[in-house]
Amino acid sequence: MARRILLGLLLISLLAPALLVVAQAPEPINAALRDLSSRAGRTVNLTDLTNWSYVQSNFPDTSLGCPQPGLSYAQVVTGGFQFILVYNGTSYDYRVSNDQTIVVLCSSSAAPTPTGPAEACPPPGDPGFLAPRLTIGTQARVEAGGFPNLIRSLPGTSGDLLGQIEAGATFDVVAGPRCSLLDKIIWWQISYNGITGWTAEGDDGDYWLEPLNLQATAVPALSALTTSNAAQARQVAAGTGVMVVSPDEKLIALGSSNGSIAIYDSVTLAPKANLSGHAGAVSALAFGGAAGGRLVSAGEDGLLIIWQVAVDGSAREEARLTSGTPVPLRSVAITPDGSLIAAGAADGTIVLWDPFSRTALATLSGHSAAVVSLSFSPKAALLTSHDENGDARIWGVTAGGSVG
Repeated sequence: MARRILLGLLLISLLAPALLVVAQAPEPINAALRDLSSRAGRTVNLTDLTNWSYVQSNFPDTSLGCPQPGLSYAQVVTGGFQFILVYNGTSYDYRVSNDQTIVVLCSSSAAPTPTGPAEACPPPGDPGFLAPRLTIGTQARVEAGGFPNLIRSLPGTSGDLLGQIEAGATFDVVAGPRCSLLDKIIWWQISYNGITGWTAEGDDGDYWLEPLNLQATAVPALSALTTSNAAQARQVAAGTGVMVVSPDEKLIALGSSNGSIAIYDSVTLAPKANLSGHAGAVSALAFGGAAGGRLVSAGEDGLLIIWQVAVDGSAREEARLTSGTPVPLRSVAITPDGSLIAAGAADGTIVLWDPFSRTALATLSGHSAAVVSLSFSPKAALLTSHDENGDARIWGVTAGGSVG
């Protein structure tokens, strides 16, 4: 998160004449190029580099963040640059003061081996990069509640500023990924509000973007899991949010933190419907009813929404269920015949609902923490619940007629 703030500060600097973008590289890069030329035995220009990037900083002393053995440094704040220059298969880390009187080759290392027309991104075996989660041709969004993501003309902080994507906003993924070696950031080319440019996926283990589509990582499995083939099980799709499969295994519903619900074909992963209704994150989903044609969603807004889902994946809202004082919901279950819904709340209560009359039938108390899991037995004689503290309960109607 700290580096993200720095990127925002760098945005302000990019708008000032003191710091120029790719088309006009900052003047101190020439000092680094002169030193590199002397080492290479030939003149190296900016156009001779495979890749380059930079960060402008105020360093705590004249070592510019790269102290050399046996040398002492004036303990004064010194403005300067860190340049990463990739030339002839080698990555050079240069530090140059603003006035170019200090030029230090901090380190050099082998650049990532090219794989085809572009370098591998992220470089194999480099733990500094996040694992990319986005896919070309899908949609993604900037995580809600965070900062806007900057859009640049090129994949790197030296790219020209084109605009920004607001927190919670969605966009199309056009190309990528591309990696900037200096700050270990992965960039994607995106399309948003008529702007096409590059935006960063995250940094320091913190993702700023999240995929909105399911992404297949293998051919979807069509065989039932058994003891004979269990060892062959593997991930066939991935998404971000809460997920549930319909009883006939033909549809997948994916609820996201922006309150939307997407329905996909479970074999082709083709999108079938995109549902909106919740004002907060979708926390739980459950299929039920005849042939699994009823989908119930529970949200942080305290709302239960019942959706009628057709065999082709299209869906429409059927009903909304909410108490007088809504409490964030964390789990939901529906009986196989669709006649009863249980919703677990953040305050530890469980409410039983009649989806046809749309009335609350009972409130079950016993948990002291949020109820995060609910499940009806196949014949609906028992309801099991589990809270975030690890406590479990079983509920049923006793011979005397009470729920306990």
